[in-house]
Amino acid sequence: MPSERVDYLALAADGSVWVGTWASGPGIARFDGQEWTVYSTRDGLASNSIAGMVTTPDGSVWVATGEGVSHFDGQSWTTYTKADGLASDTAKSIAVAPDGAVWVGTWSGVSRFDGQAWTNYGPRNTTFSSLAVASDGTLWAGGELLSEGLFHFDGQEWIAYTTQDGLADQSILEIAAGPGGSVWIATRGGLSSYRP
Repeated sequence: MPSERVDYLALAADGSVWVGTWASGPGIARFDGQEWTVYSTRDGLASNSIAGMVTTPDGSVWVATGEGVSHFDGQSWTTYTKADGLASDTAKSIAVAPDGAVWVGTWSGVSRFDGQAWTNYGPRNTTFSSLAVASDGTLWAGGELLSEGLFHFDGQEWIAYTTQDGLADQSILEIAAGPGGSVWIATRGGLSSYRP
């Protein structure tokens, strides 16, 4: 393995393992069961500091970095930045929806890539450091840095959840969407769950 520190992990459909590091790492690396292949800015990755990664059913990999979002199609890297329509170059989290759309949490709201173009959604003054897409395609987003709380977006309306709604803490670390619309939320103050 190219680095002892692993901050992000993703499993691909072909069984390969992808790992990435946020600080001082070599970029990301893929383990195919036999050997490691390292990818860095020299290969087309936006930055060697990784903020999140996700694999898609077709085997491609999406990587969030502090300098944009990079996509690996199995052959080459493509990087998207604010100039391409991303809400901000500082991408903090990433998730894939059941329809294949890619959601990116940034320092200026969230962006959705439908395979052709980026669409940006607010609230714009929120840093979304964690994302999860439910089975119905709705988005759950949370912020850690400014203790923004938890947000749910159905494509039209944002609903905010705070400690007043029963959330353990408003500093969100991770979100996991489960079956039947259930959502688990890891916070600095404990674990919360939501069931519709």
